[in-house]
Amino acid sequence: MKKKSKGPITDNRKKSIPKEEKSKAYKAILRFVLLFIGLLILLIILFSLTADKFLSPTIDKIEIATAHIVGLVLNIFGMGAQVSQKFLSLKNFSVEIIAECTGLFEIFIFLAAMLAYPASFKKKLWGVFLGIPFIFLVNILRMVVITVVSNYRPSAFEFMHLYFWQVALILILLSAWILWIEKIVKSERF
Repeated sequence: MKKKSKGPITDNRKKSIPKEEKSKAYKAILRFVLLFIGLLILLIILFSLTADKFLSPTIDKIEIATAHIVGLVLNIFGMGAQVSQKFLSLKNFSVEIIAECTGLFEIFIFLAAMLAYPASFKKKLWGVFLGIPFIFLVNILRMVVITVVSNYRPSAFEFMHLYFWQVALILILLSAWILWIEKIVKSERF
């Protein structure tokens, strides 16, 4: 008596990837990770060494501009924001905009990831021109949301600032970087 099969016979054995290909892939990943970490450390060290002596006036202007742009957006929505230099105030909440609030460090992370990835100079340049303004806009959105939420619920500031937006920024930066790879690096148009 023949046993009836319930469907096509399939080969459940895993297809093996040649060791050479695995080795190349591991080396490429290791190269990216080490280069990314090295570039990030280099950018942060360079920033730390030059921030007080050379970049202080520029950083001050970026902080002030960030405060004024966030204030403008809040006022477009009728929030009654008042801005004085780096200080932003609403009815129930005030905050000082410092370098860490400007998106500079997020830009460093994005740049390090982009520069570490194997792509042409032209494609990296596209990433810079598209990525930096995008990160700046996301940061303005972050500041607006934190300020509005904190105005209505001041006790939520710590959570929004230290937890929610930290995770959100990591996911947004990762998404922007992957989008750059998929739409620009892998594209023939750029």
